[in-house]
Amino acid sequence: MKNKPVSGHMTVALKLLAAIACSELLIMITFTLMRIDRRLSPFIVDFADTFILSILASVMIFYWVIRPMKTVEEFKKVENELRESELKFKRFFETSKDGIALLDSATGRVLDVNPSLIGLLGYGENEYLGKPLWEAGPFKGVAAGKTAFTELQTKNYLRYEDLPLETLDGREIFVDFISNSYQVDHTKVIQYNLRDTTDRKKALDEVSDRTHQTALGAEIGTVLVQSKDLRNMLQLCTEAIVKHLDAAFARIWTFNEKENILELQASAGMYTRIDGTHSRMEVGKYKIGIIAQEKKSHLTNSVIDDPQVGDPEWAKREGMVAFAGYPLVVADKLVGVMAMFSKKPLKETGLTSLASVSDEIALGIEHKQKESRVYFLAYYDSLTDLPNRNFFKELLKRTIEHASRYKKIFWIALLDLDNFKRINDTLGHEAGDQLLRSVSSRLLKSIRSSDYAARMSEELVEDVARLGGDEFMILLHELMDIKDAGRIIRRIQKDLSEPYDLAGREVFITVSTGISAYPDDGKNVDDLFKNVDTALYHAKNQGKNNYQFYSKAMNIAALEALTMENNLHRALERNELLLYYQPKMDLVSRKVTGMEALVRWKHPESGLISPSQFIPLAEASGLIMPIGKFVLRSACAQNKMWQEAGFRAVSVAVNLSTRQFDQKNLAEGLRKDLDEVGLSAQYLELEITESAIMQNAEAAIRTLHELKAAGIQITLDDFGTGYSSLNYLRRLPLDAMKIDMSFVKNIPTSPSDAVLVKTIIAMAHNLDLKVIAEGVENEQQLAFLLDHGCDEMQGYLFSRPVPAEEFPAFLKA
Repeated sequence: MKNKPVSGHMTVALKLLAAIACSELLIMITFTLMRIDRRLSPFIVDFADTFILSILASVMIFYWVIRPMKTVEEFKKVENELRESELKFKRFFETSKDGIALLDSATGRVLDVNPSLIGLLGYGENEYLGKPLWEAGPFKGVAAGKTAFTELQTKNYLRYEDLPLETLDGREIFVDFISNSYQVDHTKVIQYNLRDTTDRKKALDEVSDRTHQTALGAEIGTVLVQSKDLRNMLQLCTEAIVKHLDAAFARIWTFNEKENILELQASAGMYTRIDGTHSRMEVGKYKIGIIAQEKKSHLTNSVIDDPQVGDPEWAKREGMVAFAGYPLVVADKLVGVMAMFSKKPLKETGLTSLASVSDEIALGIEHKQKESRVYFLAYYDSLTDLPNRNFFKELLKRTIEHASRYKKIFWIALLDLDNFKRINDTLGHEAGDQLLRSVSSRLLKSIRSSDYAARMSEELVEDVARLGGDEFMILLHELMDIKDAGRIIRRIQKDLSEPYDLAGREVFITVSTGISAYPDDGKNVDDLFKNVDTALYHAKNQGKNNYQFYSKAMNIAALEALTMENNLHRALERNELLLYYQPKMDLVSRKVTGMEALVRWKHPESGLISPSQFIPLAEASGLIMPIGKFVLRSACAQNKMWQEAGFRAVSVAVNLSTRQFDQKNLAEGLRKDLDEVGLSAQYLELEITESAIMQNAEAAIRTLHELKAAGIQITLDDFGTGYSSLNYLRRLPLDAMKIDMSFVKNIPTSPSDAVLVKTIIAMAHNLDLKVIAEGVENEQQLAFLLDHGCDEMQGYLFSRPVPAEEFPAFLKA
């Protein structure tokens, strides 16, 4: 743009007229104030007036007009200076290394751009002129352009440092964006200067990258030296990678050569779980598996377009840009895979750092695995992978400390394979080793999941040990009494007696077992070991294939349990089981609304045996299934007989055990049973406990819906003693809820139990469920339940369970 010279002629004329007017006004005011005209003749007055006026006008013209006026030479000088200033600005504008754009301050439209701006960004002049800056050339979509313009309308100066812009050929550059505004010909103009800082930015980034890479290497080195546990070491390594390389997440797998799989050991960043879908990766499958198979790194800054990415939609959704995966190799031997994803492109310096770190981590893994192998050989049996005698003694010490502190009891069992030497002598030592491996595998499957008592190197370990030769030791804890210990050993002996396939030969073995208990049979490791060995010796002397407790009293109790279990087997065969029925009563009408079928065992010698004695045994031994089926079919058949005899039709309630409830196709089997006895499904009510439902809540809900669809009524039994959540409770297709008798019993004496019963009744009614109180024994309990809206009751106050022949009396009422 050019500046026009300013003319002074108009200004001079205006100043002259103003001076004359002011002089005349001054004379008039002076004469008037001094009253000079009254004392002088008119001629003198006119002369004086003219004379004074001339003098004053001359003085004023000199000071106000002539003195300030510039000469022609001065005007030419000013015009030359203006022209020179304009040329200097133009030369600066044209030759400046900064890219410059001039904008109209009112509209933001580009008035002019200099060659440096065109050269810097590659866009031609026509891409700028006449357009608002934020819609011109490389500034399209750059928020800083419009933001700067808006702020400069109220400010005179702005600056943005290292603003990223994309050139016409696709390169990313960084600029300092400097904005100011000034007046030109009464017009406000905005000037934008763009100074290329790409090299400076890259240099600073390189310094920052080197700093992070140095810190990463130092941190990884420290972790590898100081960590004592492999998993912890690798977790700290992944966290360091995420922190110093700005990764979205990083993971490390170790190679399981035996199974040819990669096992996820550490994960940091967006994902921290190591037990998800990527916890075990087959070598050769997916990106990670291919890296392991080929032992070659895989690097990309275009994750979405990478054909090896298993889920490009996930990558797009999460904004993943780059991936780097490295095989962890030591002396050409694969030990694992390290990988990271980033939402930013990976730089060459970062990749170099990762490659170096991967080598260090590979060496760290190999070192820890060697340490683990030494530990394994010291504490584990190499043939069966079970803990050995040394380990078991350490485990037993810890268990004794815990049991002593918390007043617990536990048992240890020493198992010996009968006639194992004959297997070695006839089939060879290789077959003997195979048998020992098979026995160890069955032992691990046979013991309870709760039989864990220690952690070693942050890992749970089995409470089974091979003590050398053909002996195995088991730690049993968290048992109710000696009967449970005997039951578990019997089950283990039964599992181990199943046939084995050794090199095409079917082989059978038996097991002798000795058992000792803490603290009765010893309060230290040596005493327990000595006494369990004595118990095993007695088992061998009893003809093998049996178990013996060190304590005589324990042997008697175990024998009683075994005798009862055998008798219970025979009770089913001899029809010694029978059903009693307890009526349920409506609290308002006092009429019988239904009945509960309760199993009893009438032993020919011992008489009537309480369910509390044999039902737990039936549950533990698996006899609960045939007993449960007997109860269900007998109760339905009896109810049908009473209906056919003309008695009032009511439903019969049957308790369903956890094992029965968990069986497949339960609803289909019940429909078949009902069809066979001819009872309508509406007259069968199943009572199921909270614990049975909550073992697998989602599966239980499906089963309950199937039962409900079959027309069977469902009652939640013993409510309040389990651990069901309200979230699941509202999803259960129930008809009724039974308040456990332990709460009903304490209503008169325990305010907290009374409040709890009141709350259960209100909650059940809100869920549109009928409420049944069991164990009602006195009028106080009955009055409370009636006052708070309980629907039904059963208990000794109304009637004890009665034999089938006595129950029709209730159906007549």
